[in-house]
Amino acid sequence: MPARRAGALTVCTKRTRTEWSAGSLWVSRVGGELSLKGEEDEEGGSERTCVGTRVKAHPNELERFVLFEDELVWDMRRRAPGRGVYVSATPEALKAAVERGGFARGFKRKVKSPSADELIAQVRDGVAKRLSERMQVCVRSREVAIGTEALKEGMKEGWVGLILIASDAGSSTRKRFEENARRKNVEISQVLDGARLGAISGRDFVSVLGLKGGDRAVELLRDVDILRGFGAI
Repeated sequence: MPARRAGALTVCTKRTRTEWSAGSLWVSRVGGELSLKGEEDEEGGSERTCVGTRVKAHPNELERFVLFEDELVWDMRRRAPGRGVYVSATPEALKAAVERGGFARGFKRKVKSPSADELIAQVRDGVAKRLSERMQVCVRSREVAIGTEALKEGMKEGWVGLILIASDAGSSTRKRFEENARRKNVEISQVLDGARLGAISGRDFVSVLGLKGGDRAVELLRDVDILRGFGAI
């Protein structure tokens, strides 16, 4: 299994698929937030139990871990071969999985793992990298409109499904696109600042950008929410 070592944690970086197959995943809105729903995946069943919190969720809402020679491997893209266990993408769940024996119970054997603090830091940094990679895929696929003029055109053409507005964008920019998004029922996120939006999209500073609706946008938004939960943005 192709992997690289990141401190005390091995991270699987194997790429076998860059997006979820059509028909296996869809998006529903629950309490104003996006929720992932899906059919049965290759391991059977549409839900997994977090080994840290015991909460059930669809696999795509959790982070997947596998074993490689008894060593814990974070399957960053959820496509590594072998039996996997799942953990909610929060510091609390990761800490519980390490310190309360969740990984050992899930794999039904002893597990070599980093400390909880090391695991939390490595997953946080890895998700930040994954977010940048997802955005670059969108840029290369021409599924993103960067800047106010490009976004206005994308909204007019009707293909924008997610708008990212910089947390430090000007009030007039924010108001204009908030109102437009509400009229067209387009999801909005205002978590990342302009420098971070620029960094992940290959620019110096971006006040607003739009993404084509679909799996890639949902995956990207999930990573933004994870980083917010880690206090990384």
